[in-house]
Amino acid sequence: MLREGSAGVRLWVLLRYEWPTPDRVTWTLLDSDHCDRGSGEVRITARDDGGSHVDVVFHHSGGRGLRGRAVLLLQRLLGPVAFPRTWRAALDRAAA
Repeated sequence: MLREGSAGVRLWVLLRYEWPTPDRVTWTLLDSDHCDRGSGEVRITARDDGGSHVDVVFHHSGGRGLRGRAVLLLQRLLGPVAFPRTWRAALDRAAA
């Protein structure tokens, strides 16, 4: 297992991914530097006009200190827009 993070951001998570069905990816948070608990899923649905609809739901909680609580607040505010875009870009790269 590897810690994940984003370039230029000093946050990391250790996640366990599962792909229970072809249209769904789930994860469980095993460890993190900013929160205690977490899980989530990505659902991919084909569109009639081509392409896919990507829906991301995540539940991370138990912010560690002021920094962790601030990160979780930002995730709640920005995540609904940012996470689907991130997953869509990753899936587009994989499809290319």
